[in-house]
Amino acid sequence: MKFVSAEATARSPEEILACVYDFSDRPPRLPKQPPEVVEYAVVQEGDVFVASGLNLDIASQGDTPQHAVEMLKEAIAAYYEHQAELAMAQPLPAPRLIATGALRLAHA
Repeated sequence: MKFVSAEATARSPEEILACVYDFSDRPPRLPKQPPEVVEYAVVQEGDVFVASGLNLDIASQGDTPQHAVEMLKEAIAAYYEHQAELAMAQPLPAPRLIATGALRLAHA
């Protein structure tokens, strides 16, 4: 995967932090094909810098902001390489029902 450029995002700081710290029950933003642009933000958490995708649910960390972004690039590339490998793998057979039953528990 080739990363061609970096540019500023037009999001406000409030929007960015809402994306970075969104722990809601929404489905993850991990499309099967990589987006054309991945917006990201870097936040400092203690001694560590965390780079998080704003429109892609992948994050990574590093010792510096630049290191965190480099690690984010690697994480994005690894994720989509793995997706490609899964697409080429033989599909698993459909599950077959083998048995059903009920267990009665004795209460002492």
